[in-house]
Amino acid sequence: MKCLTIPIYLRGKPSNKAVKASIKHYSKLDLPLHVCGSEGQLSRNYVAPFISDKVHYAEVMQARPSTSSGGDDVLRKKFNDSINTHGKNYEWYCMMGADDLVSLSTFDLLPTSKEPIMAGVSMSELLLIKSIVTQECFSVKLRYRMPLKLLPGLNCFNRAAMELCNWKPYNSSGCETGAELYFREYGEILPLPGYVVMLKENDVLNSISHIKKRHPISKGTRDQVELINSLV
Repeated sequence: MKCLTIPIYLRGKPSNKAVKASIKHYSKLDLPLHVCGSEGQLSRNYVAPFISDKVHYAEVMQARPSTSSGGDDVLRKKFNDSINTHGKNYEWYCMMGADDLVSLSTFDLLPTSKEPIMAGVSMSELLLIKSIVTQECFSVKLRYRMPLKLLPGLNCFNRAAMELCNWKPYNSSGCETGAELYFREYGEILPLPGYVVMLKENDVLNSISHIKKRHPISKGTRDQVELINSLV
């Protein structure tokens, strides 16, 4: 059995469309989904329209907004505390970015294994961006200073992996990057085929212009736009 987690921080703005699209998308899987907010009643009210037998809201403390694109101790604690709201009885623990979408079929590819595995979408696959403000779509080729196997946006840890890291997969600098480097050394990294779509609004930490400065980015092709719109 798999469980899903979406940590959110609305920064006091209940009008966020990207996070709503993410919750709506992943609730279609009919798997236990915990949306973990940190702003009390604001977060609860935001998630309330999606609550069901499978979708639950959990209040998870976050001392302050994280202002580092690579994450920090505050964000790592939020991630670890969020993924642990599910308890310890699942085969796979999946963490999705609050404004990141992957194909629902990706979760069907997670294998049964007693060895520690961290899985995600392969870095060789597509990273796509859609601006909710302008409706423009882009394709991105990520370039990091270190060779990584997984795109950001989806981290899946099997039970053996969670036990290996004492149920705290996010402990190293970089959050998602740190988790991958940890399991590259102590477990197995499993790149899956697929794609990640990032939804961008105003006031996000890693804006489209910020990504353009760091990574090659091009206007989405017709096929890529159709692919993006099939998820959103």
